[in-house]
Amino acid sequence: MKELLILILLAATVGLYFHDKQQTSELEKAQSDNAQLSEQLTNYETSYNALLAKTQKFNSVQFNDAPRRQPGGSALSTGHVQGSGDNPLDRPAY
Repeated sequence: MKELLILILLAATVGLYFHDKQQTSELEKAQSDNAQLSEQLTNYETSYNALLAKTQKFNSVQFNDAPRRQPGGSALSTGHVQGSGDNPLDRPAY
């Protein structure tokens, strides 16, 4: 009976040892993947912030140099508006 308990204890110890090794290797792989993904995220954030700064700089230059429009003005105000009367197609049928 005593040998059976020792054998079970030895088997449990060996099982726990190999389980711990497997868990440790999975943890190391996960930490390595995490470090790699964190580096990629930092690179993407840096690129995004640089692009955002360029966009803001472009917009401020573009809108500061652009001619001012009158309120309510749009691209449609330069063409014929339906019902204006100066376009023959806008007139009602006889």
